[in-house]
Amino acid sequence: MAFEQRGSGVYYYRKERQGGKVKSVYVGGGLLGALAEELDREAKEDRAFKLRQRKAAAEAMRAIDQASKESWKEIRAAHEAAMIAAGYHKHNRQWRKKRVNKTEQDS
Repeated sequence: MAFEQRGSGVYYYRKERQGGKVKSVYVGGGLLGALAEELDREAKEDRAFKLRQRKAAAEAMRAIDQASKESWKEIRAAHEAAMIAAGYHKHNRQWRKKRVNKTEQDS
């Protein structure tokens, strides 16, 4: 997107990708070209701003996800400690109450 010298005049051309090729599309010269250039510049800045917003939001989501994973690990560890303290053990990823022998009960 730039003004280009064509013959004796200066004109604004917008570059567009069509398939695998870049084409120059005539927009205008003089005041019309200057206005089109300003609009294109503002659109480019807007796209860059939105990209920065999306990246910031993605980073915030990654931070929340990481904090959630860490919290889950702590909760799981506390749960396992409570289950073990209550007399349970894991058997094939299932919590089961430990058996108590009658001789152990009498003591």
